[in-house]
Amino acid sequence: MSPKMKAFAVGTLLFMTQRGVMMFQLPTIVSLEYGTNGWIIIIFLFALVLLHLWGIHYGIKKHDYKSVLQLISERLPKPIAFMLHTVAMLIFVAATFTFIHTYVSTLQYTNDISVPINSMAVILLGVCVYTAWQGSYTIAKVSIVFFLLSFWTIGLEVLQFSDFSTARLTPFFFHNANPTVQGFFQVFSAFFGFEILMILAPHLDKKTAWFRSTLIFNCILGAYYLMYCLLVQGLLPINQSSFVRLAVLRLYGSTQITILSYITDLLFIFLMFSTAINTSIFIWCAAQMLKQMQKVERKAANYTLIGLLSTALILAPVSMTIKDSVKSMVVIADWVLMATWILLYMFLPKQAKNKQSTTKQAELPITTVACGLTPEQQNVQTYRNKEHPEVI
Repeated sequence: MSPKMKAFAVGTLLFMTQRGVMMFQLPTIVSLEYGTNGWIIIIFLFALVLLHLWGIHYGIKKHDYKSVLQLISERLPKPIAFMLHTVAMLIFVAATFTFIHTYVSTLQYTNDISVPINSMAVILLGVCVYTAWQGSYTIAKVSIVFFLLSFWTIGLEVLQFSDFSTARLTPFFFHNANPTVQGFFQVFSAFFGFEILMILAPHLDKKTAWFRSTLIFNCILGAYYLMYCLLVQGLLPINQSSFVRLAVLRLYGSTQITILSYITDLLFIFLMFSTAINTSIFIWCAAQMLKQMQKVERKAANYTLIGLLSTALILAPVSMTIKDSVKSMVVIADWVLMATWILLYMFLPKQAKNKQSTTKQAELPITTVACGLTPEQQNVQTYRNKEHPEVI
């Protein structure tokens, strides 16, 4: 059995899982959906994330660190449990497709249109399947390394506030806003990834403050997103920030700080770290769902199936419009699944511990438990124990 995850490992794993290529698209979507000063929606969504995290923490503690998958298998009828595990596995496999496809398509868009997007996606998928095979503890250790390698870039991004102008924020709130359900979930999905806690529960170290670490790293993530949205709306007019596809990259290209104008390629290298981590952990979670549906785990077959399904989605001969529609549906399905899991965690009654002891065995003298004694010998020994209790 793999070692338990410490608090820092849990925090970095969640941070690297949640932070993805969406950070480049997030300011544009926020400006398009919520208009001027739309950055305020990040604060509201962060409060929703905290509410979700509280429900997860409550459920994990209530059910003594059982994963939601174990809870479903043990407490719900088998047909319902099988259906929930199957749907969840398909959603997580589709999520791995969205992570990889979004990254490689963004890379192609910003670098060279001739980049073989499908070949790159399949290679990255192979690396992620291999990493997932190593287990959650290995993924957590890798996430720590990647986090330490990439976290320092935030310091460079803060330098861009030298060009920031509060006048561009305007005194109006949500002017020219066009909110939609799809847009709301697109913005909210920038925080998704914390649901893996419900699967990682048995692997968490109870003796460490893993929940505090989770809150701290989510605060960092929320501040990270808020900083980007403020920067874009404070550096670009609203009519530009709403339609520039990758507004964050536009900032790096137009900044007056020379070092930042050449950092785009480095950012994409670091972003690949996050893509590898969130894809790997979602593949591992999907494998855990398959494991729950089997009497005997077939590890090789499970990871092969997940790899083939993900590859089929990547290589599917459909247009980019259809793939973008699939991504939108996956985001909503992921939240519905997450909400269902949290409700099950919170409202399923706690299973009473098995207090039934072997009362008959407890009532018998110690020697009656021994093997090989006939009933007559047991009666004799019982008489001796009563006559000489100090021998016991």
